[in-house]
Amino acid sequence: MADPRLPSEIDEYMIARGWPAHHARWHYEQRHDFWRHRAAQGDENAAAIVAEAEAKGWGRGETQEGAAGHGLQFLSMHRAMLELLLEAFPQHADFFEGWPTPPRDPADPDDPVPDGAEFPADKAEGVRLVETGQRDFPDEDGYALFLETNIEPRPDDPTYRVPDGRRNLHNWLHNRWSDDESPVDIGDPERNLFNARFWRLHGWIDRLWTGYRSAWGLADDDPGYRARIDHHRHMMAHPHHHGMAEWSKRAGRAEAEAGAAEAMAPPGAMRHFFDGEG
Repeated sequence: MADPRLPSEIDEYMIARGWPAHHARWHYEQRHDFWRHRAAQGDENAAAIVAEAEAKGWGRGETQEGAAGHGLQFLSMHRAMLELLLEAFPQHADFFEGWPTPPRDPADPDDPVPDGAEFPADKAEGVRLVETGQRDFPDEDGYALFLETNIEPRPDDPTYRVPDGRRNLHNWLHNRWSDDESPVDIGDPERNLFNARFWRLHGWIDRLWTGYRSAWGLADDDPGYRARIDHHRHMMAHPHHHGMAEWSKRAGRAEAEAGAAEAMAPPGAMRHFFDGEG
């Protein structure tokens, strides 16, 4: 079954603003140390990812994935995209509502799993925790990190993973539906924005964040909360932010703004970005 797509006008909107390259660059730069460490250990896929990123001029993010503060940045960046899309396309709001809960059946008619793997018990318990146990997480950033990743970078090992199979739901769910044969592979951060399943996943995550903030009585007019989201909104709303240059060089500005499929960058090493997630 082919991956589900968004309406073409949404694809065109994202391409015109350089979102694919911005999204891939953001994720890479937050894993800069992780990928370089794995490449130095002889991981050929990691070396290919680093080479591709360096060829595009991508660097190192100030807060690496798994470090304190990264979880809130992760949630804020994706919420900024959702807010902008809902404002631009209210008629397509159903594409961004998210799953009620991630589908467990590998043969789900709307979300079949490419390799047919069962949904493991530890991940099912992780889903239960993030959906119903928000009050068990007193730290908002800690809740976000539990949901996003199991990487916990250390000075001597930026690839260290917390041995808790309930964590890492975001990365693991991306990998669960990753498909090398898909032109909008959910495992490739430069192409997965065009995959409707990406927004099912992130709509679910975004709703969880809303539930967390409600459970803890956190106000949406809090200056720090709004500043994080507005920072990403500003970058994503303008076509000349740091990701647009790479996209335009490869696709050509006219083609990028047209939103044609052939304007997409050819699949590269980034399509294996979420491989190996535990």
